[in-house]
Amino acid sequence: MAGTGSLITQMFTYTPEFSLLATATDACGQTTTFIYDAFNRRRDRTINGSHNDFIYDGL
Repeated sequence: MAGTGSLITQMFTYTPEFSLLATATDACGQTTTFIYDAFNRRRDRTINGSHNDFIYDGL
């Protein structure tokens, strides 16, 4: 009997300016969004409403 393969789909979008990851959606539909500062450093990440800030000290 032939196996039935399962398809796992992930979707990604990128910022138009610098091709940084903007959103990622996994196979379960969980979406993660990213926001970057003027130096292209990640400053914000939100996973299904759970928010994280990134703070850079120094350079």
